[in-house]
Amino acid sequence: MEEITRNTGITYRNLLKAIYYPGRVFDMCTFKDYGLSLSNEAIEIALTLLDGEVSFYIDGEDEKSIEEISIRTNSRVDDFTRADFIFIPRDRQTDLEKYKDVKLGSLVDPQESASFIVEVKSLEEGKDYKLTGPGIDGSLVCKIDQADDILALRKDLVDFPQGIDIFFVDENKKLMAIPRSTRVEGVK
Repeated sequence: MEEITRNTGITYRNLLKAIYYPGRVFDMCTFKDYGLSLSNEAIEIALTLLDGEVSFYIDGEDEKSIEEISIRTNSRVDDFTRADFIFIPRDRQTDLEKYKDVKLGSLVDPQESASFIVEVKSLEEGKDYKLTGPGIDGSLVCKIDQADDILALRKDLVDFPQGIDIFFVDENKKLMAIPRSTRVEGVK
């Protein structure tokens, strides 16, 4: 139990750094190979953020990942329109238009919005995006491979303070966040 607590503590600190410093890349500490189709990094995020008070959705028919997350976190799977956390595997980044109906929070409770955990190929290669906003001194150019569709969706959904937060994880065990308060240029 002590090891699990330590692991989720490290993951939580990395998530906080990523959301505090949008567009910067941080190393993920993956402690176990879960042997699931959802990446180990996405599973570590789920184990850290999910509990019995929140719901989640995994794009695709990934029953093993759903079962593993549900058992370990006591969180419930829900329809994407009601889920607090939405996981998008790398191979499922098509037809993202359906996510226009996710939770966006309200002006009174913007924190009631959905957070996305999106698997991408790389956070060190790919298309350049210019970020501005809180946590960024002036502007920052970041690279994300395979993010155009999710960032185009985000562009349609964000009307700060409402909108979605996105955590990206890549196959090199890297992490980046783009919160709803960040402006993104370079999106189609």
